[in-house]
Amino acid sequence: MSVGHGAHFGTDHSLPGYPEKKQLDVENGDEPAKKKTTLMDLVNEFGDSSTAHGIPRIITSDHWWAKLFWLLVSCGLAAVFGIQGYGLLSDFFSWPYNTKIDVISKSEVAFPAVTVCNMNRMKRSQLVGTRFQGIVDVDGGFDLDSDYSWFWDFSSDFYNDWYSDWDWSSSGGHGARKKRLGGHSSSSVAPGGGPSSVGPPPSSVGGGGPSSIGGGGPSSLGGGGGPSSLGGGGGGPSSLGGGGPSYGGGPSYGGGPSYGGGPSYGGGSLYGGGSFYGGGSLYGGGSFYGGGPYGSYYAPMEWWDASWYDAFDFGFEFQEYESFQFEFDDYYNWDVDGESDWDGFYAQSKSDDYSDIADIANPTREELELFGHKAEDFILQCTFDKRGCNYTDFRQFQNNQYGNCYTFNHAFDNATVRETTKSGAQYGLHVTLFIEQPEYVGIFSPESGVRVSIHSADVQPSPQDIGITATTGMATSIGVRASKIERLGGKYTKPRCTFDGADTAFSHEEFAYSALACRRQCLQNELQDRCGCVTDVVVEGEKCSYLNSTQQRCRQLTEQLYNDDKVDCYCPDACDEVVFPTAVSSALWPSEKYEQHLYNRISQQNERAARTLQDVESTRKNVVRLRVYFEELNYQLIEQQEAWSIEGISGAVGGLMGLYLGISAVSVLEILIFLIKLLAYIFSCGYLCSNKVHPEP
Repeated sequence: MSVGHGAHFGTDHSLPGYPEKKQLDVENGDEPAKKKTTLMDLVNEFGDSSTAHGIPRIITSDHWWAKLFWLLVSCGLAAVFGIQGYGLLSDFFSWPYNTKIDVISKSEVAFPAVTVCNMNRMKRSQLVGTRFQGIVDVDGGFDLDSDYSWFWDFSSDFYNDWYSDWDWSSSGGHGARKKRLGGHSSSSVAPGGGPSSVGPPPSSVGGGGPSSIGGGGPSSLGGGGGPSSLGGGGGGPSSLGGGGPSYGGGPSYGGGPSYGGGPSYGGGSLYGGGSFYGGGSLYGGGSFYGGGPYGSYYAPMEWWDASWYDAFDFGFEFQEYESFQFEFDDYYNWDVDGESDWDGFYAQSKSDDYSDIADIANPTREELELFGHKAEDFILQCTFDKRGCNYTDFRQFQNNQYGNCYTFNHAFDNATVRETTKSGAQYGLHVTLFIEQPEYVGIFSPESGVRVSIHSADVQPSPQDIGITATTGMATSIGVRASKIERLGGKYTKPRCTFDGADTAFSHEEFAYSALACRRQCLQNELQDRCGCVTDVVVEGEKCSYLNSTQQRCRQLTEQLYNDDKVDCYCPDACDEVVFPTAVSSALWPSEKYEQHLYNRISQQNERAARTLQDVESTRKNVVRLRVYFEELNYQLIEQQEAWSIEGISGAVGGLMGLYLGISAVSVLEILIFLIKLLAYIFSCGYLCSNKVHPEP
């Protein structure tokens, strides 16, 4: 078959069924025409390509009611997402935390610091010839025989005056002290100088012999024919009242018009030489503490003036505390002849336990160090993990309540903190402590024993606030467990914790920060700033005088403001601290058979203790055995952890987005790209040009 000239092989685009192909004159520069992009094109493109679930349904639905349905569903779920998402974010920005508790086992654990304090802050033998001499005299005096033979010599004045009511066993040991009133008769009360359980020689109350209240002989309260402390009517020396030469029948504090046989504190009917508990009508020969009706003992002091609330410059605006109710306590109104008149303080003491007199003493740091118990006498024996140690391994510091205290395993002066690899009562720190009870000043020390505080090696000890009392005649065992607390700090702790005590009231070159030490220091700083004096040795400064009315008025106000949390003391918890929960047990110590062996050891080391520890009873009254040890070689870690991390909050919000909106992170990016395109379209020629009228050529 032949093909004619001009025939074409291939497709004829001019045939029916094929679109007519537009001829382009490329040589004349013609280009294919581009279709204009509209706003609907962008929306449709986003709806077709988006991985989100709700939005494409709205865009691609064919019917208006379907579009409306999916719009309502999407908006409702978006609202739920918004509410729950807001809750999550609010919780995140409240900076919550979780507390994780774990027990960490270790083969070697740092041993805690152990602070021991004798509960008598100053030795009576050291107070002779000092400003505290008077309190020793009030407390029974002191024999210059410093080897304590006066304590055991039954013929000494000390024994006659103070220990006549002790019952000594036939075996040579000390029997139990019997608190009794009176002497050698079964009669309970006898007027005047006859035998009585309240009266005869020697007697505690009343009677005709030496007596504490009333009586015809030496007496502490009352009168009669001998020395008397309070009362009168007696012919012998007396402390307050009486007819003797001292505070008695002489011109001063005696038989004259004051504190004697006259109108006040003397030989009247009460606490004098009367017939009831004494030789007169009632407690003595006067009407009330003296010869006049009611005397002047409870007469109020006149130095306080209510107008001082307004006139006194407290160092701050008192108007800030208009709602603060403060009533000055005349607890410390003393009618005495200066700070050394301890007889006057004792006679006018108003507290049940004489604590007001203990407060008056207020010794300085130097006095506590000089007059307190010494380490070489206090610490007789020491072992740590069955290895020997001695008093030189303890660091001395002064405490306002207990005087000289001693810390074992301290971290000061670059000292190495001891560690232990053993647990159980056989290991740890074992010490024998000699409290020297004959050296106790009764007014200052109503309790005998040792105060023990267990704390971190670099923290300031506070035995008066945190501690254990170990009694004499007992072996006290203290089992210890360590608990390490790690706080997050920053925004997570309210109030915020501190790592170094910055911006707080605490300031110390040797000790690490602790909230307890900070609060004590803050109070003393406030007292020093407002009153010009301090009451504790934690801060250097002039001690507040209890005879200075201005200082006492200021002190009481400042302390009450502090107690009511109206003093600006910012003392948050430490972010990192270690505490030591304890378990305490005790047993009688030493046993009767072991006491002689103990004495053999101690007598070779300390002559003072050898002279005091004469038998089992005296040993049990003067010696404390202390054991401090780890119960287990592990520690409890109490750690604060962030409740929300960035990953956690992102996952929580993303989960809500996927649950309610069907949106993932990719979907969020798609939405962002769509918004960018939309903005670009609006502000580009695409939108402006589509509304512009172009003239035809």
